[in-house]
Amino acid sequence: MRLNKLKITFIALLLLGVVVNGQGPAKAVLVDEFGELCSDDVRSRIDSFFMAISDSPASTGYVVGLAQVSLPGRYEKFVRLFKNHIAFRNFYPERVIFVRSSDRSDLRIQFWLVPRGASFADVPAYVRSPILSPTLFDASAIDSIEKGEVLFGEGGEPCDFGLQPEHFAKELNQQRNLDAYLVATSDRRHSARFVERALRLTQQKLTKAYGIPSGRIKISYAGIAKQSEMQLWMVPHGTMRPRRFTSRIPD
Repeated sequence: MRLNKLKITFIALLLLGVVVNGQGPAKAVLVDEFGELCSDDVRSRIDSFFMAISDSPASTGYVVGLAQVSLPGRYEKFVRLFKNHIAFRNFYPERVIFVRSSDRSDLRIQFWLVPRGASFADVPAYVRSPILSPTLFDASAIDSIEKGEVLFGEGGEPCDFGLQPEHFAKELNQQRNLDAYLVATSDRRHSARFVERALRLTQQKLTKAYGIPSGRIKISYAGIAKQSEMQLWMVPHGTMRPRRFTSRIPD
């Protein structure tokens, strides 16, 4: 982490030197780029990015996100983590701009430092493509049920960010040709009855809190596996729902 901070500080100072000395127009600099990481690693990188922005007072930080086509829900988790970290560090939200670019085969997050007066390189604009085949939105471990609420993520495990039903419901509401398919497994710690209850509660939340008709939500218990896991699938009308369960929880 120390080397990462030194690197970013050097980049920030270099940018300032270019602007002050008038050696040429200031340019946007790619400070960091990464894929799917555990939350502790992401927070460390965000802190380094905040340092780079602070060391360059006339600059703006740009966060460019490219979601994974086959697991688009993971992108929203990184955005939420970043915004929560802004609040946690009491950083200036007006100095960070979020841009979602086009989806790709794997998730990528880019941190850019853009000095005042510099033109930020155009990135392909995000366009929501119609979902034509069953697509896994996201997956997470089922941790517990408390007061009728399903808690996801392995007891605070930083590599599993949990599930956000509101983001899933947003996709379903925007693409009315999709049904929700919730499938889950149980491990030795949780019984089949416990997991089936978690499925029903999640189904009820999607209906009561986010307005998804219950007729558009199918639930299925997929048996015993290595760990208790729930997957949220988007399935177009008239297509076959996923039949084989493959864990998608980050190691």
